[in-house]
Amino acid sequence: METIMPVFKNEEDKTIVILTLVLAIFLGFLAPLIVMLFFKEKLSENSFSIVKTLLNFELMLLLFCIIFMIPIVGWLIATIGAPVVAIINLIFPIMALVAVINQQAVKFPVLFKFVK
Repeated sequence: METIMPVFKNEEDKTIVILTLVLAIFLGFLAPLIVMLFFKEKLSENSFSIVKTLLNFELMLLLFCIIFMIPIVGWLIATIGAPVVAIINLIFPIMALVAVINQQAVKFPVLFKFVK
């Protein structure tokens, strides 16, 4: 589990991170990817690290969804695995959102680092 303490340089920095975490619930990896591409210069190093870790987390979930949908794995694993991934995608960004709002450490269970 990767831990990052949220340290923001200003309110805009905090708002971008909060918005990214909320949008990740609905858009998956697209939200942190868009923020990394268009708002990289506006974010502090710490905030960028949170967004980068979120992108790694979302890409890991996407990979799991793809694996669960492979027909060889079987429809049973896919039908059980995909909703579990969806629930995890709902829970962890909300937990990170609460941590950021309370200025506590942000944690994501990232197994793979797709973005360095």
